[in-house]
This record gives sequence, structure tokens and C-alpha cells, in this order.
Amino acid sequence: MDAAAQLVYCGIDPLCRSSLPYRGISSSSSSSQSSLKKLKIRRKNGVVRAIATEPKPSESKTTAKPVNGIPRPVNGSSTRMQDVSQEIKRVRAQMEENEDLAILMRGLRGQNLKDSLFADNNIKLRLVEVDESSEFLPLVYDPASISAYWGKRPRAVATRIVQLTSVAGGFLSRLAWDVINKKIKENEVARAIELREIVTSLGPAYIKLGQALSIRPDILSPVAMTELQKLCDKVPSFPDDVAMALIEEELGEPWYNIYSELSPSPIAAASLGQVYKGRLKENGDLVAVKVQRPFVLETVTVDLFIIRNLGLVLRKFPQ
Repeated sequence: MDAAAQLVYCGIDPLCRSSLPYRGISSSSSSSQSSLKKLKIRRKNGVVRAIATEPKPSESKTTAKPVNGIPRPVNGSSTRMQDVSQEIKRVRAQMEENEDLAILMRGLRGQNLKDSLFADNNIKLRLVEVDESSEFLPLVYDPASISAYWGKRPRAVATRIVQLTSVAGGFLSRLAWDVINKKIKENEVARAIELREIVTSLGPAYIKLGQALSIRPDILSPVAMTELQKLCDKVPSFPDDVAMALIEEELGEPWYNIYSELSPSPIAAASLGQVYKGRLKENGDLVAVKVQRPFVLETVTVDLFIIRNLGLVLRKFPQ
């Protein structure tokens, strides 16, 4: 056929629904035959036209005629939303009836955290104090550099291991005693508080580990999670005179040459440092002065060194 074939989609135009006989159309597949049955073929002025016989799909309507410019839901969508709302309320009520879930949800929302519950300043962080320079320690995680540094200082590493085992050993023995006497539930709150205090005392690396575990309900109980969440807000501060000495050492001159005022005590304390409020002499701007804890780099890196080596040993026992 030398005439050009033109495909015209006519929707529901009555001109396209005239009763015209189908032409014989062959195809190698049944799917092609079923799709071609939707077309009617007619010849006009030497031009073959393939005309759609089915109506064009219409867009589904989700709203009725607007009232005061606000679309109204149709097809029962309003009713469905009410059903969903009722179901959510029912599930929440069931969760509140479960004590562990209720504690977990309040903890995740921060509803059970009060300033009076945070770590006591009487808890002292056990840091690794070394007399040697830490300039060879990396400021980013580098296992090779850390191993090279602490591999030459076995005494300091051994001292830290003794600290860890002496603190954690007592807790683990009491936990084992609870298991033997089936008093885990009875002493759960006391052990959770004890765990938080131990994690706090072990320094920045373990505080960060505790913060990570505080959002893992698959590992810890809701009570333990709630206690560890308190690590995310406040930890004990270190002495102010030490902080002021570090500020002056970094500035190279007394702090009052730079700041017209500086708060005598920190306004916040975290695992890696604490913050003082100051005002610059130069322009009167109010600034936050963050001071890193002394020996924090040494403590974090030696803990990472110990944890890594312990992990390499445990990796040999997959079970």
C-alpha cells in the first residue's frame, strides 16, 4: 500500500464509533492481536486511517465540588481518615498499657529527662594521663598510627586495662548474681543507673558508645536506654582552674586581654569538653568558648586501641 498510515486517537467522538467492518490484520503474537482489536480501519481518499474505538481514560476524581474554595473529599476518604485516626489512638493506648513500651516511648520523646537526673558532678572521669607528648597521635582515626604510638607504651595500656576491668568487673559480677537469683527485673533500674555512671566515669569513648546504645531497643532494655539517654545532655565538668589555664595557654596571654567577661563556671559540659560564655573586648560580641578536656586525645585513642585489639581476638570466634 503506497498511502501513508495515520493513527488518530479520537476518544469518544461519535464520528469514530461509526459501524465499520474490521479488516483482516495478522500478527505473530496473541498480545498484538488483542491490542489491534481496539482499532477500526477505514479507507478515505486513498488514506488508511486507524481509529481508536475505546474512550480515552478519564482522570479519577478525588474531590467533589469545592465549598468556599476548600475541596471536599469524596468516595469515603473522610471516613477512612477517621478510621485511621481511631486506629492510631487504639495502638497508642495499647502501647501505654505495656510498661516497657511506655518507658521507651517517653524516653525517645525526652519526656522523662530532668536536670536533677543527669550525671552527678561527683562522678570523676577516669582519663589516661601521660607525661609524654601526644603530637604523634592522629586527630582522625588511623589504626596504624594509634597502634604505633600505644604499642611502644605497654605500661600506660596496662594501666587503662586495669581501670576498665576494675570498674566493669564489679558491675558484671552483680549482674551475674541477679541472673543466678532471678532478680533481673527487680534490680533493673538500679543496674541501669549503675551502668550510666560507669560509662560516664570511663571517659569520652565509652560515653559516645553509651549514647549510640541509647537508641538501640534491640540491644538494651527500655530502662537502660532511658538512663543512657541522659549521657546525651550532660556529663561531669572538669575543674575551672584547669580550663582557665588551658584557655590562657592557647591564647598565649591572660584571658582578660581578649574577653571583657568570661563566665566563672561552664554553661554546658560534654564528653569532649565544656563551654564558657564570654564577651569579646574588641567588638563586644557574646561568644561561646569551648575548652577541650585535658588528656582526652590520649584517652580516646588508647580506648580505641584496646577495643580494636579485643575485636580482632573476638573475630576468631564467630559464635
